[in-house]
Amino acid sequence: MSTDYRTCECGETFADCADGVVFCNCGMAWCSEECAAVDGYREEVITHEDGSEEEIRSCNFSPRRRFR
Repeated sequence: MSTDYRTCECGETFADCADGVVFCNCGMAWCSEECAAVDGYREEVITHEDGSEEEIRSCNFSPRRRFR
């Protein structure tokens, strides 16, 4: 089993199996929760009127992502 290395938006190089790594459903990854938040990543749980819950993990909240 090999380890993949990535480069965060902050310039830090990190292993994809390192502690604290944050992954988005779109395939983006960050070296920390702080870097992910700066880049617009959010995790939210929405409770619908019927009581069901929906977990959202997305970086689509970033103004920078919309224009890339």
